[in-house]
Amino acid sequence: MPFVNAGDLVMITESCVVPVEVSKSYDPYPMDVPEGTVGVITRDCGGGVFSLITGLGLIQVPTRILKRLGKTLPDWYHE
Repeated sequence: MPFVNAGDLVMITESCVVPVEVSKSYDPYPMDVPEGTVGVITRDCGGGVFSLITGLGLIQVPTRILKRLGKTLPDWYHE
């Protein structure tokens, strides 16, 4: 996957099971994430893992199963 930034729109290319935040105390709960799930990158967690906000909630997935669909708009565009 090419370099990505926070705000980029991405799609998950293969089904996986990931921990999902389900409470304020962050009790990770394993959730099945189907192939084709779309989300927006919120941050780079390091080690090839990105945090995404999806319709399923806030999840963390490895770079190898992400495909970028769109790039975030640069800051200069909003001026």
